[in-house]
Amino acid sequence: MRDNKREGQRLLLYGVLCVLLGLALCFATACSAQPSKGDATGESELVSGQISDDESINSPPTDGEKSPTLILRDGIVDLEKRTVEVKVEIENNPGISALQFSVHYGDELTLQRVEFDDRFGAYVTAPIPYENPQMITFMNPLKTSNENGLFATLVFQITQEARPNTTVHLHANIVQENTLDGELETVSFKIVNGTVLIP
Repeated sequence: MRDNKREGQRLLLYGVLCVLLGLALCFATACSAQPSKGDATGESELVSGQISDDESINSPPTDGEKSPTLILRDGIVDLEKRTVEVKVEIENNPGISALQFSVHYGDELTLQRVEFDDRFGAYVTAPIPYENPQMITFMNPLKTSNENGLFATLVFQITQEARPNTTVHLHANIVQENTLDGELETVSFKIVNGTVLIP
């Protein structure tokens, strides 16, 4: 009986997440047809996933255990192609059925594509056209993922306006209400942000 109830909850979550994802795609499409109203961080364009002045929403647990962590590695620059690769990794994964976060980056970069690791790729989306900030969503309410390591690779183009010897900061923001474990409880992630040094 309990298994049936839990299965029903998972299917309900799947339906809700699909609806949210559809709304996010519609929102991204609508925004692409309008000039951006946000500042360099693009904060005002997202209903959810904005940078919060109160950082407690992304604070790690304080029970002494290793904290679930989302890491933006420092960018790898290819000057010949004028591209940058940024690895997004997960550490200390407690078992998640959903994860949603946005990635904010500087005007010196333009997001070209998002490549997902095969272990997550079938359940991960990044709405196109790409935005700044860019929302990324993982969901699999039928099976909990305990994978660690590479989650995705963000490939950027360095803009012509980018000046040499410039440091570009990248930072992520977890959407707490859409980051859940196998019991559909919210999971707090610690965030390690990265940088890109343009030579």
